[in-house]
Amino acid sequence: MPSRTDTESISAADHKMFRRLRAKFVAIIMVTMVIVLAAMFAAICYSEYQRSVQAVAGSMQEAITHAVKQNDENAGKGKFAPPMIGGHDGDNGTTPVAVYLMDETGALVVQEASTTASLSDSVADEAANEVLASDDGPGTLSALRLVYLKQTVNDQVYIAFADLSTVEGWQSLAIRLAAAGAVVLAIVFLTSFVFANWALEPVRAAWSSQRRFVTDASHDLKTPLTVILANASILLKRPERTIASQSQWIESTQVEAENMQGLINEMLELSQVEEQHAAEFSDVDFSDLVDGLSLQFESVAFERECTFDTDIAPDIHVSGSEAHLRKMVTTLIDNALKYADEKGEVSVTLDTAGSHVRLRVHNSGPTIAADDLPHLFERFYRSDKARTSGEGGFGLGLAIAQETAHVHNGRITVESSDGEGTTFTVTLPQA
Repeated sequence: MPSRTDTESISAADHKMFRRLRAKFVAIIMVTMVIVLAAMFAAICYSEYQRSVQAVAGSMQEAITHAVKQNDENAGKGKFAPPMIGGHDGDNGTTPVAVYLMDETGALVVQEASTTASLSDSVADEAANEVLASDDGPGTLSALRLVYLKQTVNDQVYIAFADLSTVEGWQSLAIRLAAAGAVVLAIVFLTSFVFANWALEPVRAAWSSQRRFVTDASHDLKTPLTVILANASILLKRPERTIASQSQWIESTQVEAENMQGLINEMLELSQVEEQHAAEFSDVDFSDLVDGLSLQFESVAFERECTFDTDIAPDIHVSGSEAHLRKMVTTLIDNALKYADEKGEVSVTLDTAGSHVRLRVHNSGPTIAADDLPHLFERFYRSDKARTSGEGGFGLGLAIAQETAHVHNGRITVESSDGEGTTFTVTLPQA
C-alpha cells in the first residue's frame, strides 16, 4: 500500500487543477462585481447628469421668465425689480445665468435685472450667430463651453446662457466613483481569494480522499488478482495433473478470491452507509443490540483469555438503521478484542449523557501511536501494528463505523495512552 507521502505526490496535478478552479471562481466574482458596479455607477452618473441638466434648465427658465416680467413692468411702471432669491419663488441665482434679449438687428442686449453672470462681447456675438438660426428650446455650444435656452415671448427672443461646467458635475462624480470602485474591487478580489480557498477546501479534501480511496482500493485488489493470475498460469502449464495434486494452487486462488469478495463487500457497505437517509431510520433498542453482540463476543474473549466486562444501561433507544448500528458495534468490540494484550481487559459500557447515548469500548494493551490517531478513521488506513500483526483487515471497518455515526447525527472519538489503554467512544442522540 502506498505511503501517505506517495499518495500526496500523486495529487500534485490536482493542486494545479484546484488553482485553475480557484482562478475561475475569483474571475467570475470579479467580472460580476465589475458589471454590477459599472451599471450602478453609470446609473448614478446619468441620474446626476439629468439632475444637473434639469437644475440648469430650471435656472435659465426662471431667469427668462423674470426678464420677461421685468420688461413688462418697466414698460408699464418703470419699476426695477431685481431677481428673487430664497423662499419658494424659484431657484434663480443657484446657477449663474446670463440673460439676453435679441433686438431687430440680431444683436444681444443684456437683461441686467435678471442676469447673474456675464459673457464677453466676442463670446456673446459668436453665441448670437450660432443661436440665431436655431429653434426655440435648449441647446449646447460645445466650442464656447455654454448651454443655452432660447424662447420667443411676445415676438421677442430671449436667450439664457449658463456655463457648460454646470451640467458636467457628473464627470467629477464619475472619477470619484471610479476611484471608490477600484478600492472596492481590490477588497473584493482579496476577500474572494480568501473565500475561494475556504469554499474549495471541502472539495479539495473530498477529492483527495476520493483519489486516495481509488489508489488504495486498486492496491488492495491488485495483490489478490496477481496471485490468482499466477495460480491460473501454473494450472494451465500442468494440464496433465489431477485436481488433487494441484489443490494448493486452487485453494490459494479461492482464498484470494474470498479476500477480494470481502473487500468489495466492505466497499459496497461503506457506500450504502453514506447513502443512508434519516427517512429510512426506525426505533432501535440500542441496549438490547449492544447486550446481544457482547454476549456473542464472550466466547472470543474466552479463547483469547481476556477479561470481558459489560455495563449496559437498559432501555436506551436510538433512531437509526439497526443493520448499520450492529456493524458499527461489532467492529468496535472485535477490534478491542483483536488488539488487546495477552490476558488483557476489554470492557463495553453503554449509558446516557444528557440527551445523548454514549457507548464506550475499552481495551488494555499497546497504545495507538500518536501519529496514527488522526488517520485512524480514514479509508484503507492501517497502522503498522495492524499491517504486521496479521490481524489487520482492509482498513475500512473504522471508516464505516465513523460514517455510520455521522449518518446517525453522532460522532466517534478515540483516546489512547500508556497505562490507560485505548477507548473508542460513540455519541448518538437518543430517540
